[in-house]
Amino acid sequence: KMILLLSAFFVIGALYCVLYYCVDIYVVEKALGNSVLSGLLTAIGTIASFIVGVLFGKIYIHTRRFMPVIFFLACGIGFLALAFTQNGFIVASAAAIAGGAYGMSVSYYAMVITELVPESKMSLSMAFYQVVFNVSIFLAPYFPIIIGILTKNNSLSGSFVYIGSILVFGGALSLIM
Repeated sequence: KMILLLSAFFVIGALYCVLYYCVDIYVVEKALGNSVLSGLLTAIGTIASFIVGVLFGKIYIHTRRFMPVIFFLACGIGFLALAFTQNGFIVASAAAIAGGAYGMSVSYYAMVITELVPESKMSLSMAFYQVVFNVSIFLAPYFPIIIGILTKNNSLSGSFVYIGSILVFGGALSLIM
């Protein structure tokens, strides 16, 4: 069960962080603006993640088992919206939705691991959690390259379609698992 949890955490972490680290490329590719907008979109995602983190306990009480479904679907929908729009309001909203979903996943997986693992193995399991967290962030910028090679589409927006689809699939998979 721990491997499954950490694998799911890796997927959402690596795929969300594509937006976080490649936002400049996205803004230029879509001709949305300049580095000020890139910084703003990153800040919007971070603020949404922070807000969801603060509210996590209240959200968890009401969603419990369905929380992975919610954050995978929300993040996937955010990426799909980013792939298909150039509207500033929709782009900002999608960045907030994806950022909030990622923040929810970070809190969720940390909490579930602490509930699942015996106290004697807690430090080791949290070390694995932190390793997965950092490796997913490190590998994130390579995913659009891999997607581009596999699909012969080198646009970041094109990779967002695949990333969004993978995340939506992850949400559907979370529903049945």
